[in-house]
Amino acid sequence: GINATSLTTTTIKNLGIKLGFTGVTNSQGYIFGGIAMGGSGEEYSGIAAYDDGASAATGLKFYTGTNAGVSDRLTISSTGAATFSSSVSIGGADQGYNLDVKRSSTGDSTFDTVANFYKASTNNTGLLIRLKNTIVDLAANNVTGGGGPTAGMSFSVSSGGSISTAMTILSGGNFLS
Repeated sequence: GINATSLTTTTIKNLGIKLGFTGVTNSQGYIFGGIAMGGSGEEYSGIAAYDDGASAATGLKFYTGTNAGVSDRLTISSTGAATFSSSVSIGGADQGYNLDVKRSSTGDSTFDTVANFYKASTNNTGLLIRLKNTIVDLAANNVTGGGGPTAGMSFSVSSGGSISTAMTILSGGNFLS
């Protein structure tokens, strides 16, 4: 086997089944080839490799559809950026929002953490959204692993390309503006 962390442009060609397509158009956006899936004669979903630019950049497109038409649902570019063509549902929430998150199991007895957005850094700055019945707890700025905010929540505004803090709610409940 090949260690996943040591995959190279040479070793990826030796993973097992290899699909190499000849006679393809080598122009950005064009599909090289792929795999269509479905019942016999009804292959309306699939995965396709496409030309994503210079230096043999290759991306993937995931398609689904019906006999009325097929649409690109997810594109992963050669840089790793993922683009969804419609909403993203995590946990089966699918309420029609661009991002829908549903947590069906309970966490700690105080709050159920629904989402945690943060930048991995030394100060772990981010936003933690927790829910319990009708209570919403938003923790921000220097969030510590499940323990809530240590510095409070800041609301910022942008003007002329620069971002400045408009108001801060301190961890003790006082406001700064």
